[in-house]
Formats: sequence, C-alpha cells, structure tokens
Amino acid sequence: MLWLPLVGQVLYSFLGALLGTNWSELTFHTEVHMGGQQLWCYLMDEQSCPPTPRLPTLPTYAPDTTDVVKKPLLEAFEAEMETYQSDLDIQATWLREEACAKAILLASMEVDISLSLRGLSMSHLMWAHLHRDYEIHNEALNLGVVEEAQSLRQHEYTVEEFHRQLFAVWHCLDNIGGVLCRRHLQML
Repeated sequence: MLWLPLVGQVLYSFLGALLGTNWSELTFHTEVHMGGQQLWCYLMDEQSCPPTPRLPTLPTYAPDTTDVVKKPLLEAFEAEMETYQSDLDIQATWLREEACAKAILLASMEVDISLSLRGLSMSHLMWAHLHRDYEIHNEALNLGVVEEAQSLRQHEYTVEEFHRQLFAVWHCLDNIGGVLCRRHLQML
C-alpha cells in the first residue's frame, strides 16, 4: 500500500500502482479512490479551471461629490470586491484540488512511467496520456488471457486443481473487463 502525504486533514492512501501491465486494476482503484476524494472529475476533465477574476476598479468621482452620490458607488464597489474575492477563492480551491489530483495520480505509478508525464500540466491530460498508452497495451494482455482460457484443459489435474486454474483465469478476465474477453470466454 502506498501512503501519500496529508492534504488538509485527510491521509491519502492508494492501493495500486501502475506498473505498465495493470491498467484495468489501476483504473478501478483510481476511480474509487479519486471519487472518494471528490477528485475524479479532474481526471475526467469535468471540472475546468475557473477564469482568473478581474480586480474591480475603485470608483472615481470629483472631490466635491456629495456622500449621497458616493455611497451607492462605494456600495457597488464593495459588492464587486466580494464577488471578486469569492471567485478568487473558487479558483484557489480548484488549483489546490487539481494539484492534489496530480499528486495522487503521479504517486500511484512507477517513477519511469511518471516521468513520461513531464510537461503535461493538467491531471486530465496525464490521465488521457496514460489511458492512450496503457489501454492499448492491455489489448495484447486481453488476448493472452483469452488464449490461456482457451487452452486450459483438465487432463491430469484433479477437479479442484482445474477449478482453481479456471477460477484464476476467469478472475483475470473479469478484472480486465474487456468485451472481447467475455465474448471469447463464452465460446469455451
């Protein structure tokens, strides 16, 4: 189990690590873990960065302007400042949560794999890159497991040994979750 630093008051732990051959397991663990931290939307690019708010300008008026005229201008300025501060807080929260999503994602893989993400500034870009690189790799893994399932025969094995082997292959196919695998397994 990989333990990540404290962020706020929550100790992040991650149960899996991308090794290059376990994309489906990592995807499952990441979705559950990041969903629990309410960060999955960052990987899916469903939570875009709010624009940087513009600082309101202080109202200007002539030196001899009466308080009756100044008061509504200053009240409007104060309302704009409250909105500005609120928008600034929303952006700061987004930036902090995006940084947490990136930190968790990067800590959930081997260093050499994480180095391939250097230069990708957003967690959803990193996730898309990983998906592109490792989902394709697992198509070959899917076929390998399907071939193993198709070649499995009881022969000299006891029923218990054969069941154990068949269960292990079935579990692997279930974890891979590919439609292709299920289709081939049904042909057995």
